[in-house]
Order: sequence, then C-alpha cells, then structure tokens
Amino acid sequence: MSELLSYRQNNAQTRYLGADFLASALVAVVVFLFYLPALKNGFVNWDDQLYVYENLRIRSIDAKFIKWIFTEPVLANWHPLTMLSLAIDYSVWKLNPFGYHLTNNILHGANAFLASLLTARLSRMSSSTKKPSHHLMPAFIGAIAGLIFSLHPLRVESVAWVSERKDVLSAFFFLSSVIFFMEYVVSNKNRLFCYFISLVLFALALMSKPMAITLPAVLLLIDFYPLKRANKTIDLFIEKIPFFIAAFLCALAALWAQQKSGTISSLETLTLAERLGVSVRATAFYLYKTVLPYKLAPFYPLPLKTEMFGPAFAASFLVLSGITAVSLFFLKKNRLLLTIWLYFLVTLVPVIGLVQIGAQGAADRYTYIPSIGLSILIAAVIICASQAISKTKFLTVALIITVILSVPLGLLTLKQSSIWKDPLTLWTYQVKSYPGSSALPYNNLGLAYDSSGDFDNALKNYNVAIVLNPKYTDSIYNKAFALQRLDKCNEAISGFTRVIELKPSFINSYMNRGICYATLGDFNRAIDDFTVAGKLDPSNKASYINLALAQKAAGDLTNAQENFSKAEKLDAR
Repeated sequence: MSELLSYRQNNAQTRYLGADFLASALVAVVVFLFYLPALKNGFVNWDDQLYVYENLRIRSIDAKFIKWIFTEPVLANWHPLTMLSLAIDYSVWKLNPFGYHLTNNILHGANAFLASLLTARLSRMSSSTKKPSHHLMPAFIGAIAGLIFSLHPLRVESVAWVSERKDVLSAFFFLSSVIFFMEYVVSNKNRLFCYFISLVLFALALMSKPMAITLPAVLLLIDFYPLKRANKTIDLFIEKIPFFIAAFLCALAALWAQQKSGTISSLETLTLAERLGVSVRATAFYLYKTVLPYKLAPFYPLPLKTEMFGPAFAASFLVLSGITAVSLFFLKKNRLLLTIWLYFLVTLVPVIGLVQIGAQGAADRYTYIPSIGLSILIAAVIICASQAISKTKFLTVALIITVILSVPLGLLTLKQSSIWKDPLTLWTYQVKSYPGSSALPYNNLGLAYDSSGDFDNALKNYNVAIVLNPKYTDSIYNKAFALQRLDKCNEAISGFTRVIELKPSFINSYMNRGICYATLGDFNRAIDDFTVAGKLDPSNKASYINLALAQKAAGDLTNAQENFSKAEKLDAR
C-alpha cells in the first residue's frame, strides 16, 4: 500500500501525465492511418446482411426499436448498444459501407489510445524510480504496447468486419471503465464519481458485447499488481460487488440469447473433455498466432474428434503448463508475468470453448481484449532489452526496436484488411487457406457467386458444402433456390423438400417450393405449401397473396378472395 500512497503524493510523476496523453494520441493517429484502406471495403455476406443491409429494424430509432434491441437476441447475441450504434450509422450513412467502416476505424483508434494510456498509467504505478530521466519511460511503454496491440493483424477481423462492431465498441467501454476505476483507487478527489463512472462504463461494455463480463476479475488482478492492495482482500471484493452483479446479469442474458437461438452445443455434441481439449488448443493457438501471425483466416474449423487429443493437444498443454510454471517461479521477484498470464487466461474464458458456440475452434476476434496484456508484456521486454543494450540511450534503442516490429505488423494488417474487401475476396481466400475443412466457407462463396449471377460457380460451391455436411440446410436451400431461378423446378423441389425434412419450421422452403409447384401447374400442392407458410408466420403478407393466386388458378375464387382480403388487412396495420 505504501507504493500506492507514494504514487498519490508524487507530483513529479503527475507532471509527466501529459506525455502519456501525447504519446497515446500519436499511437491512435498512426493506427487510424494504417486502417484507412479498409474504408474502401464493402459489406460481406457473413452476418453483415443480418446486422445491416437486410436488417429493416435498424432503419428507424423509435420506441419499438429500443424494445427490440433489449428484448430480442440478434444472431444469438444480446448486445443492445451495438445494435443502437449500427442504427445511428444507418441514420447517417444509409447503406453506404464507408460510414460503418469509418466508425469501426475511429473506435479502434480510440482503443489504441486507451490501451496506450492504460499501460502508461499502470507503468507509473509500478515504477519506484525517482530518476528524472526515467519519467518518460511509462509513456514509451504505453506507446509500444498500444502499437503492438492495435497494429497486430489479429485485430483486423474486429475492425475490418462491420459485424464485429461489438468488439471495438465493447473494448472502448471496457478500457475506459478500467481507467476510471484506477482513478477511483489512486485519486484523493472525486473518488465516488470515478467509481460510479467506471460502473456505468462497465454496463455499457456489457451491452456492447457480453465478453466484457471478465472486467471485475481484471480489476482484482490490477489490485494484485501493480497496485498491490492484497492486504485488504475483503474490502477489495466488497467494492467490486456491483461489478460482479452486473456481470452475472449479463451472463444470464447472454445464455438466454444463445439458448433461444439454439447455438449452444450440447454435451452430446461435444463432451466436457472435448470442450477442455478445444480450450487448451485454442489458448495455445492464440499465443502462436500472436508470435507468428501467419495464415490468419476468418474461420478456423473445430478439430475432428479423432484429432482432438493428438499431438497438437499435447504440445499445447505443455506450452501452457510451461508458461504457468515460469510465471509462478518468478512470482517472488516480479508479479508482472503472472498477472499478465492470468489476465490473458481470464479474459479468454467466455470464448475459449467451454461453452461451445458455433462450429469454429478459434477466431481472431476473440483476442481483441486478451491481447492487450500480451502487448504490455512485449513492451516491457523491449524496454528491458533496450536497457541491456544501452543504459544511457535505451529509449532510442526501444524506439528503433518498436519500429522494426511495428512496420511488418502494420504491413501484414494492410494485407489482411484487403481480404475483407468483399464476399468473393473473403471466401476465396478462406477456401484456399483451409480447403475442404468446413461447409460454411463454400456456402458463402457460393452466395457471393450467386449474387453476381454466376450460377455455375455458385452451384459448384453449394455442392462442395453439401458433400462436406449433407445436413447443412443453408447450402441445400441456396442450391435449390439457385435451381429455381434457372427454371429447374423439379430439381429445386427436391432440395426444398430436403430442407423441410431437416428444418420443418423454415418458412422460405414452403414458399419457394409452393412457387415451383405453381410454376409446374400443380396448384393443389402449391396451396398446401402456402397454407403451411401462413400458419408458420400469420403476419407474412406474401404467403396469403401466393395462396390466393394459387387458389384462383385452381378455380377456388371464394377462398382466393378471402386470402386477398387477409393480405390487405395486414397492409392496413
């Protein structure tokens, strides 16, 4: 606690806080400039359509919209603030992707600033030196950490993909909350105000992406180092009770959203042991990709069950165990290594695979917040190495080393950003990087060809997806829909029928199969399909119109008029 008190009373250090802000602002500008080419990217056909360009709900911000974002999951997520931010973008930019990318870029630049500033503040709190020549060191450490964090190509997915607005938005509030909480701890004035603002910012982070639930644990780690407040353990937990309550409520909301959307894998799909295997492999995978950001991809498939506990798992387990052992070994000399290692592990917990969501084994976007700790460690290593090389000019040496590291990272980031240019570019890169590994990329590549009118290549990719996963209803439906537009109704009917067998509640299959039957003159079967579609969604105007047209063609004018009237009543609403 004595170190903390000396920090509060050290006016000499306070005078150098301006340097921290200036260095952090410079980092933010550099990062924003590196991401300028991403402003030319468009939307991609991976969630962007459901979040933005086919989402009619974001086109008006009213009471109905506010109720929707708080009470309905979007793509199996509860993140009302993210949806509000996209709606605000739509109000300004409509469907111009430039504006959505601009917002993401600004938020990432802001996060680079906050990460740099936070690192500098943590460094000043941990520093016991009183040498004037060293007062600029925290600003350097902050700038180095900020650059490593924000220019690393693992960040590209979170920034260049419009749908990952939730990452950059949540991180902005997450980092801001931590900074205000530190002000609450170390300040003599306005402590309650800083505490309240930190709690509000945490709530905003949770409403942007539930992954922020780890923040209370992060605050405890900061108490452990550099604040070293562990002599009042009970008080530390008490002051964080509101944070833990908010995290618990958000966790419930997130589980509700996932369960309602049916995206959580059951233990029958993946056993607890297999989930642990995925978690161990994914954790080591993120470390590996941080050191060697090679062959990054939008989608990393889950390993086959037969490979789950093979050599890759053994190597991953040894690496994680070794890092843990080294961290504990150096604990008495320095708490930094263990603190950063625990931070990395703790912030990964929500996405590491213990609660398996979807078919991916890992994702670049999951490293956004966890990577900040690794960036701080890299910055500390650079400073230590620089001091070993030259004790008098170590800041100059550190600057040179940082440039040598940052330039290649920035160039890799530019290259990775270009992959998200459009759907065709994105999924062509994916299937070349991981050929035959998953049905999803081939399906989405098929959609990219489909939207450009290249049905031959679309059908080829749909067929590959179906071979890889014969029960993948998206590809079966997309193939059938493409065949329908090619006037191959008999083949299309077979596909729609298969989708209905696998997914009886999918209304579009009934609608399009009904259209195919009507095209072939089989009006009775068309009537049956349109009737089912109307029952599945009584508010669907198209089902009543199609039903009425089929009944009219079949000579049933009475029922046809009745269904035309139902469609008109829906218009009146």
